[in-house]
Amino acid sequence: MRQLYDTTKILAKNYRKPERSVKNKEGKVITDIKKQRDRWAEHFEGLLNRPAPQNPPNIEVAPTDLQIDVGLPDWKEGHVITCDNYRGITLLSIPGKVFSRVLLNTMKDFIDAQRRDQQAGFRKDRSCTDQIVTIRIIVEQPIEWNSSL
Repeated sequence: MRQLYDTTKILAKNYRKPERSVKNKEGKVITDIKKQRDRWAEHFEGLLNRPAPQNPPNIEVAPTDLQIDVGLPDWKEGHVITCDNYRGITLLSIPGKVFSRVLLNTMKDFIDAQRRDQQAGFRKDRSCTDQIVTIRIIVEQPIEWNSSL
């Protein structure tokens, strides 16, 4: 499936290679995919494996309800080739996720009650393209049947 997608993009002449170059520690650009992956592993190893502090702060037990979301590195700012300009790990609080979902659902119900039925954008089971297609059909049928609107 991926090969079909890539071939379609190339034939449409709107193709950009998804891989990005990365610089090594000396500042030279790495183009080999395996070496890029090794550089990312080395970068995050150095970033996340720090020595323990000499005088640890007096805090209670760390929360254990955090999920670790490790995805593709997310570019934050600066030059795209430098590894230090990426975010690579996110800690997600489960109670925070639950609260945000409850808040979103509550707001959605309230806002949907305020909107007219004709309003389609960003609503469940309604899209602007459906309305555009409907209008297009209404306009094209009289032309096709040689009648007036």
